[in-house]
Amino acid sequence: MSEEKDRAEQKIKLLRLIQRIPIFNDLPMSTAKVILSMSTKHVLNEGDVLCKEGNDSNSVFILLQGKLSVRIQNSANVATINPVCTIGEIGVFTGEKRSATVFAMEKSSLFSLPKKSLDTLIDRDPAFGVRIMRKVIQELSARIAEDNIKIREFQHYILDRKNSKQVKDSTE
Repeated sequence: MSEEKDRAEQKIKLLRLIQRIPIFNDLPMSTAKVILSMSTKHVLNEGDVLCKEGNDSNSVFILLQGKLSVRIQNSANVATINPVCTIGEIGVFTGEKRSATVFAMEKSSLFSLPKKSLDTLIDRDPAFGVRIMRKVIQELSARIAEDNIKIREFQHYILDRKNSKQVKDSTE
């Protein structure tokens, strides 16, 4: 009986985690249960590859524990992903190939939700689909805004370096 109770408590914790994820955060518990039932649990060890740049985007991943590294074209780490977060949702909805390679920085546990299952859920519940699409658009907008800030900061950095070099050259 205790083991059964532990499993039930674990399931409730997982459902609450799913509801904390930005694209799923306003879902009813019944929909979170469906998402959980369609998902498969995975464990990655440090250095394991979750997905590779250029591969098909056929699953959304939900990081529950651990830490992941995002790399583009074999570069150094360009982003770190911490729990509770989705990975790969944009490609699943746009049909684009994976835009980055994602590695486990430490032992990590996550769920994968296949694109086919997500599409089935959207087909069955169009209101769910609209909510998810709105959340994905919000996520994309936030990423674009963040990237615009980084671009402006980089532009200022380049201009400052250029101005500093011009001042140095004029004093020599």
